[in-house]
Amino acid sequence: MRRLVIALTTLLTLVGVSVVAGYLFVFGPTVDKAATMAPANALAYVTVYLSPSTGQETSLADLLTRLPGFWGTRSTSSSSRRSRAPAWTITPT
Repeated sequence: MRRLVIALTTLLTLVGVSVVAGYLFVFGPTVDKAATMAPANALAYVTVYLSPSTGQETSLADLLTRLPGFWGTRSTSSSSRRSRAPAWTITPT
């Protein structure tokens, strides 16, 4: 019975370590390729990603429709929204 408990504990520990390692490998931070271009003696390096996700674009567009004078009246029609969209938005074709 003691060997069975030790074997099961070892198995569960190995499975847990494997799951954590796999998660960190898949969802861990990526290497910033632009960071290799920064000089080695740089005091700081900052990266800013200016490409918002689709959900962020949708939330921003919804917020901007509430501002007076930006898009005019709120409309759910995609064709009318596309014609009044600001130049910086990405419209699907």
